[in-house]
Amino acid sequence: MKILVQILFLLPVWVELGLAQISNYNSQNYVRLQWENDIFALRRNELTDRYFTNGIRIDIAGKYLQKLPLSKLLLRFKNPTDELYGLSIGQNMYTPIDLTKTEVDSLDRPYAGWLYISRSLISNDAMKGQRLTSELDIGVIGEASFARQTQIWFHKNVVPSTIPQGWGNQIRNDLGINYYVKFEKRFIPQVHQNLDIIQSVEGNVGFVSNFVGLGTLIRVGFLNDYFQNAMGLYDQSDVVNVGELRKFYRKEMITKKERMQSPLLNQTFIAIEDLNQKKAKIVEALAANFWNDSLKKDLDSIIVWTASDIYDKIDSNIIKQNLDSLQSYFEYELKSKQEKKSRTEKIKKPTTPKEARIVRIERVLNKRITRAFYEKTEASLGEVIEHKAKRKFQAYFFLNPVFRAVFDNSFLQGGIFQSRKNVYTISADRLERFYANVEYGIAISYGKLQLGYSQLFRTKEFKEAFNQQWGKIMLTVGW
Repeated sequence: MKILVQILFLLPVWVELGLAQISNYNSQNYVRLQWENDIFALRRNELTDRYFTNGIRIDIAGKYLQKLPLSKLLLRFKNPTDELYGLSIGQNMYTPIDLTKTEVDSLDRPYAGWLYISRSLISNDAMKGQRLTSELDIGVIGEASFARQTQIWFHKNVVPSTIPQGWGNQIRNDLGINYYVKFEKRFIPQVHQNLDIIQSVEGNVGFVSNFVGLGTLIRVGFLNDYFQNAMGLYDQSDVVNVGELRKFYRKEMITKKERMQSPLLNQTFIAIEDLNQKKAKIVEALAANFWNDSLKKDLDSIIVWTASDIYDKIDSNIIKQNLDSLQSYFEYELKSKQEKKSRTEKIKKPTTPKEARIVRIERVLNKRITRAFYEKTEASLGEVIEHKAKRKFQAYFFLNPVFRAVFDNSFLQGGIFQSRKNVYTISADRLERFYANVEYGIAISYGKLQLGYSQLFRTKEFKEAFNQQWGKIMLTVGW
């Protein structure tokens, strides 16, 4: 047990070793501080200091952390658009209602503490509008978590209040290992860029707690696409790997429903369809006026006009790195149609000079329109993206209800290996097998700096318990 505690305090060394490799990667990175406590409740009369009473966690995330131990145990998509490996340290505290009692209250919960380190991975797919988060926690429950010392010091020096007297009856020292997985996806099409609804399913297995849950995240306000990147903050660099995007176009059959789940994917296809319609109209016009002597002089102006006209109607969610992929898609689509037609029927050769000229016009027009579109609008697209598609300032309200089914909980029932040595625990038949956890709050960010504040409400976790409420503040700094 002493060795495990020592490992927990080697976190700064691991971080330093990881930071030494940062120059080798071009990726998003951030440091995040989360502090949960009922002192952050909106109303003073909601200060309870019971059950889950304090939680603090520090996260550092970046691609460079992939080289640290245990990375291969984390789950990822086959072709993510981006991903972030994380390293965290945290501490949670749990207390009964009456902190003045030294003896056990058989109708209340036991004292418990949890100190842990985590390895995590956020695997993000911006094209499909989905995200997979996995986390491995290793830590200690009991006196070795230093929860008793931390709470007593806090009540004496930070917020003068009742000194807890019952920590001698806390859950005894035990090893804790958890594996948590969460899958998020936009199953409901996004109807407006300032409203986002994300569904999730989660599960946790291990020595500390076992549960499954279903949740929904609702965000309303001035915000970027939730799946734009794994970090969730403004990022001026490319967030979609062009090579993977090409593979996606070539290998996947895209349905209308799938398109609506990803604003980026949907707007890309809108641009493709719009461009194809413009080309078809021009070909028809050229064919109808083929013998017009002024047609040759007007051809260049028609092409330039078409490119700029298409650009004006493209939604700002088309980001710059998709330009090459669009061209690849055109080429692939044309080749596929030709192969399909050759399998079903023999391609008819032009039988008249006019038909031959139309074929040549279509071939030249496709090349010239595509080239004009990409060459003449790329710079302007970058400016549009900067101000519209990737918002540097974000401010939004969020609501995140989660409903969980619980199989066991070591903070109430004691750890797996030392359960018989505990003074007092909650028996399995007193556990509430289902409970709700609701978080709501606001988030404000500028660039790669974000500040969040939220309230959390949880229904009772055992038969004799009450509902509980506390607040959370979160500060994220990216680079």
